[in-house]
Amino acid sequence: MREFDNNSLQLLEEFEAAVRDAIGKAGLSPTVSVGFAYCGAATRAVELDSISANPMRQGHGSKAMAVIAGLADSMGVVLLLRVANENDDFQVWEDDDPARPPTEAELIGWYGRFGFEVLELGFDTHMRRIPEMVPTPPGTP
Repeated sequence: MREFDNNSLQLLEEFEAAVRDAIGKAGLSPTVSVGFAYCGAATRAVELDSISANPMRQGHGSKAMAVIAGLADSMGVVLLLRVANENDDFQVWEDDDPARPPTEAELIGWYGRFGFEVLELGFDTHMRRIPEMVPTPPGTP
């Protein structure tokens, strides 16, 4: 288990609170669940442990990820994740089954739409999103 220093814990708590608040204000909290697992204060990196929407394929997850990406940009937070689909039992799904979890390739493409890039492809695919520069208003130190 990773140990947190005070700066890491503070950044993680601030980011989680901002995400919870923004997702609630967007009306997504009953349908979207988000979890964060780790934070490196020195690198301002937060690991996105999980994101899920129920029902799936209704746009709720995409709206939540846009909120998360926007907050990461405004707070200067690097997002890290490990791509994991929920089909660990290797169940065979019909392509048109609404309960079918996304494939790893679909997840990589989905995260890519929000600015994530693949760092390591393989059994555990890791991705990273560098925050976009948010312009500082004139007169702000």
